[in-house]
Amino acid sequence: MVETKIDARTFARLCLNYANELSRLEGEFNRGVLRDYEFAMGVSELSCKLEQAASSEYGYQDRDEQIKSSLDEVATVIRYSSFTPEYQEKATVEECIGKAISKYFEWDSRIFDAFASALEDANFHTEASTVKELFAKRRA
Repeated sequence: MVETKIDARTFARLCLNYANELSRLEGEFNRGVLRDYEFAMGVSELSCKLEQAASSEYGYQDRDEQIKSSLDEVATVIRYSSFTPEYQEKATVEECIGKAISKYFEWDSRIFDAFASALEDANFHTEASTVKELFAKRRA
């Protein structure tokens, strides 16, 4: 586990910067410059950054938590930009991340490789082998 640490002064500076950024976002939203989902994405991003900085004592956070926090941001962006307004709150995190992966790999077969890697990382080796076999059949 790799950890990062920031000192109290840096943490306070980050909090002030995030508060200023939140004020800017709120002003743009109130003036109609930002749409609802853009404002929500901005607030979500700031919230994740602040949570990262505040975790544990002045910013201890392992890399897995940073990755999860980043993916939470991605899920929020996808939720408010890829789904109809009626479905946005119903969309699961799995759906949002799935759409993000699909978009990232430009809807090609690398999705299978990513899925198999995720299964292996989670120690689902048998299932990963099955996915690889299915993809190999699809290629043939």
